[in-house]
Amino acid sequence: MGASTLYCPKIHVYSFNNIPSFFVISSCSTVDTPTKESVHPAVQLSLSLSSSHTVMTLLSKEIVSQKKERLRALLSEGGFGFSTRLKASLDISERLDPIPIAVEPIETELVPIITPTATVQPRLEKRRRIRAKEMDSNSATTTVLETKAAEDVYVIESLLNQLGELSEKSPTLPSLQVRKETLKHLVELPTKELQVVCQQVAFNEWPEMVAIELLSILHDMDIVPSSAALLLQWAVYPRIATLKTSVSRLFISHLYPLGQSMGKTVVDALLLPLMAQTSLDRPQLEVIHKMITGVLSPFIRLIFFKTVVSTASSHATLKNTMSPPWNDTMTNIISAVLGTQPFVTIDTALFYDLIECIRFTVAMDKKNKGCMQLLLMLTTKYAYCFMENDRIELVQGIVELSDVFLKRAVQAQLVYIRKKLQTPHAN
Repeated sequence: MGASTLYCPKIHVYSFNNIPSFFVISSCSTVDTPTKESVHPAVQLSLSLSSSHTVMTLLSKEIVSQKKERLRALLSEGGFGFSTRLKASLDISERLDPIPIAVEPIETELVPIITPTATVQPRLEKRRRIRAKEMDSNSATTTVLETKAAEDVYVIESLLNQLGELSEKSPTLPSLQVRKETLKHLVELPTKELQVVCQQVAFNEWPEMVAIELLSILHDMDIVPSSAALLLQWAVYPRIATLKTSVSRLFISHLYPLGQSMGKTVVDALLLPLMAQTSLDRPQLEVIHKMITGVLSPFIRLIFFKTVVSTASSHATLKNTMSPPWNDTMTNIISAVLGTQPFVTIDTALFYDLIECIRFTVAMDKKNKGCMQLLLMLTTKYAYCFMENDRIELVQGIVELSDVFLKRAVQAQLVYIRKKLQTPHAN
């Protein structure tokens, strides 16, 4: 074997607090060894690495042994400050007695957090103040109401005195301007106060011109229907209901516009009360007839017609044998309603109520001409009501009960309607 050079690394060892901590390989030294010149470079590298590993192992063992020796020295000398205290705390026999501390007793007084005087009493006091304020408010309201009531009483008494001067018994009648102001004040009253005033006024003692002026004011002013109905019931109806002669043209001419503007009110407050009388004389019948034929709209006429028929139908249902539900006057009014153009519309319920009234009247009075006139008008002007055979048979049975010659015209009309119904089927 020839001589060769072996490379060995230089190792520097560093320590901290006299304890080897780490090392650094900085360079390599060469060692001459007898080797042959023919040794392969790979073998040379393996030898070099093997030598370095051996040196590193020895150094590591040396460092570990030096660390152990240093730790033993520190533990034996008490180098760590916490070791003595730690031992003392763990060893019961070496614990120190605690230093006695003198504690003086402290006298304390329990004070309640919530006191009745601090919380409840202010609430009670607040309630008393609120109650007192409410009482003051109520007393003030009562005082205002009493004052207003006293004022209203004064106003009503003053108005009653003024209305009393409109009577025919008054020595002097106020001027036209004063009368209009008084009547306007009357019309403008609320409904409740107006009802009280109407009960205290003698409207039947008013002259006709004052009643006409009232009708004119009712038409010109914007008044609620309830107030208008009260004034018509108390001031106009008694005047018409007690007429012995025909109503004046001036009076009826002022009643016409009122019927056109508030027809429902006129029907409820004037016409229906007149119809409810046991007997209607000619003056009252003229007023009703003129209002139906010349003033009321078809819709209002239909309302009037339904009310009269339903009342008579309920009378017929009761089977009152003392008197028929309709007399000649009533049938004349119904004829006026049905004969005025534009015609009213008769539905099924209204048709059967009307036929029931006619049947009951004919059964009670077989010589009643008014009912046959109604049937003749129905079969000619309201033929659409007989588009079903059962209705024709119903009317045919009523006609057979009558002893009036006019029934033949009704029978002929029924035959014509039946043929009209059968013609489409024959074709």
